[in-house]
Amino acid sequence: MKKNIINSFYLSANLITFTHTVFRVLLILYFSNEFRKTLEIGYIMLADTLPFLILGPLIATIVNKFNRKKIISLTLFIDILVDILTLFMIIEEKYSFLVILLILAVNNFNTSLYSVSESSYFPLIVPSEKLSKYNSSLYFMSSLAYILSPNISYFIVNKRIIISILYIVLSITLLTLINSLIIDEVIVTSNETKSKTSLVSSFTYTLKNPTLTIALIVLIIGNIFDAPLDTVILTKYASENSIEKVGIIMSMSGIGSLLSSVLIGFASKNNKIFTILMRISSVGLSISGLLLLLVDNYFIFILIFLLIYLSMGIRTIYIITLRQIETPKEILGSVNTFFKYVAFGISPISIWFFSQLSKYFSNGNLLRFIGIGFLVAGLVSFISLSPNGKLALKEKS
Repeated sequence: MKKNIINSFYLSANLITFTHTVFRVLLILYFSNEFRKTLEIGYIMLADTLPFLILGPLIATIVNKFNRKKIISLTLFIDILVDILTLFMIIEEKYSFLVILLILAVNNFNTSLYSVSESSYFPLIVPSEKLSKYNSSLYFMSSLAYILSPNISYFIVNKRIIISILYIVLSITLLTLINSLIIDEVIVTSNETKSKTSLVSSFTYTLKNPTLTIALIVLIIGNIFDAPLDTVILTKYASENSIEKVGIIMSMSGIGSLLSSVLIGFASKNNKIFTILMRISSVGLSISGLLLLLVDNYFIFILIFLLIYLSMGIRTIYIITLRQIETPKEILGSVNTFFKYVAFGISPISIWFFSQLSKYFSNGNLLRFIGIGFLVAGLVSFISLSPNGKLALKEKS
């Protein structure tokens, strides 16, 4: 019975992962269409990103201190309120820019709180050897949503379609809320979840734990060179008046991400196989870097993007699973928030850094530099996955 309840909520969690992305993209596209000034759109984007960056420590504290299952239910209830308010505004066509910014800010904070709570809750009820399957499925839904949701732009002027999408999102959220209330009884109750470890100690634990430190280094190296890759490719083909080529190249990132989650879902029956997959992805990352370093060809770029994001997808799911297994449950919320901070924080810094480098180096040289980065990232990851390496998942005894 317990297994059925867990699997039922797991299905709901997959749907919510999808609808969170769709709802976020819909908000940005729809309100950007209503308020078209550059400054207004800038505020919209800030409202969609800043709350987590500013209030991340609060999120970590909440997840560490309180019942994670109840937090999930609360965030879903807030989702419903935000959905209803958005529906009311669009149906009545009563738009207040300040209210819109508030909606975006609340949505960003609330979905971030849900994400950290959910990724800190599943390890309490799911056996370690099955975490990779759950994480890969959630990653699949997230990747699928990021591929499909931008197409909302084609219907953004059709209010009837937008309202229909919002009703679907509202219905799914309501069902998931009901489902989350049902599984309150299956929460693992232990002294671990009631520990009051400080937030600072939770963050520093990551740096003191050799396994999590290496995982963080692998994450950082990969993200440093992943973030500016799209920008450099886009700039390269725009300067060559061949912008139409970019679409197919970039679509490979979504396809690669989907393939990674499918591959893990089928193959990660145990930690040994999962570690082998991670080792293969490390080789794939190094090969991608080598190709970027040596080859400048459109069709090879298509292959490179597919290989990079297939490898990066496996890496992402692996690191999520690894930290869920390695981290004490009472501070998992803080550690998850810390990794999320790193992932979000590196991207804009790296993009800015490469934009400065573009003043002195050609796009071709920048791609070679990125290639060296992926080559190194793959090698570091591969070495760390050796039998005595820090990233190798332990077999269940």
